[in-house]
Amino acid sequence: GCIGLAVAANAPDCRALLGDISEEALGVCRRNVRRCGLADRVKAEVLDLLAPPPEAIGLFDCITCNPPYITRGEMEALDRSVKDFEPHLALCGGEDGLDFYRRLPGICLPLLEPGGWLLLEIGEGQGEAVSSLLAAAGFQHMQVKADLSGLERLVRGQAPRR
Repeated sequence: GCIGLAVAANAPDCRALLGDISEEALGVCRRNVRRCGLADRVKAEVLDLLAPPPEAIGLFDCITCNPPYITRGEMEALDRSVKDFEPHLALCGGEDGLDFYRRLPGICLPLLEPGGWLLLEIGEGQGEAVSSLLAAAGFQHMQVKADLSGLERLVRGQAPRR
């Protein structure tokens, strides 16, 4: 929930729903919500972004996601400080690292208000492929953004205005 917490802490009008498939991760997230004094505006719930969302979830102005994007081959070469302590489920994005990106745009688009944004963290070199997947799902105005080291790190796309 670090991204959602950072946004909520810096945007006083923001209400955020933080989701993860792992109850253990959500336990840490909920403690961080309380530590940051944001429990009145930030909720943490079990969500599986690859499953249809609960009907009562509502619409969002922005959805951010840090899905697993490391390829199977890269998983083998990961430093032990990551490979031995981070859950495999949170890291491996399949053979080419794009398994989640193939499904996320179609699931997220109906959850966005018209003109809302989907922001996805990506692995190095995945910007063009992820942008194409967003475009195929109906997103517009895709942009690939670099991190402070100059590496592709984010793709964003906008839901069409209806």
